[in-house]
Amino acid sequence: MNMFTCKFLDFPKIPKELVDTVVPGEVIREYPGRTCTKNNIPFNTSSGIYYKVNNELTDWVKENISVDLDFVGIRYQFGSAETPSQGVHTDATRDYGILYVVDNASGHLEFWQKKGHEPEFDEYILINNYDELDSLETVATPNGSWYLVNGRVLHSVENILGKRITVQINLKSLSGITIENDI
Repeated sequence: MNMFTCKFLDFPKIPKELVDTVVPGEVIREYPGRTCTKNNIPFNTSSGIYYKVNNELTDWVKENISVDLDFVGIRYQFGSAETPSQGVHTDATRDYGILYVVDNASGHLEFWQKKGHEPEFDEYILINNYDELDSLETVATPNGSWYLVNGRVLHSVENILGKRITVQINLKSLSGITIENDI
């Protein structure tokens, strides 16, 4: 596949004490659960909240990761056996983001293409009917890993069985990041 979806990055791990003491700040966006269908069977997706973070974590990111930073946030996605999916979407707050997986809650990242459409979109899109999609790839996102994601490609997190926690860096640009050798 020539299109860029995701790339793992070799950045230092965030110290556990910084993550453990994160104070969620201003709410960036709330993601309510919704009803989707797959194989014509309805199911509910998980809900989530994306917050800005305290200065200590933002300062650590600025000191340890050389990217064109917009802001740092933390995302909590509340999955369970009854609501194991984040639901297919494009990102609302960015074109590209860098994520650090604190707890993947058994979930994996999946990229999708809407049948009859290009894989990338220029706007925020939610897809409720999985039957109108083709899976492009599945990506394991282990705890303690950093990855760059193309938020313009339809994606979801599937099989979330608990509270998924990711520190997320919204970027102003991809300046300083090479995206060759993508997954």
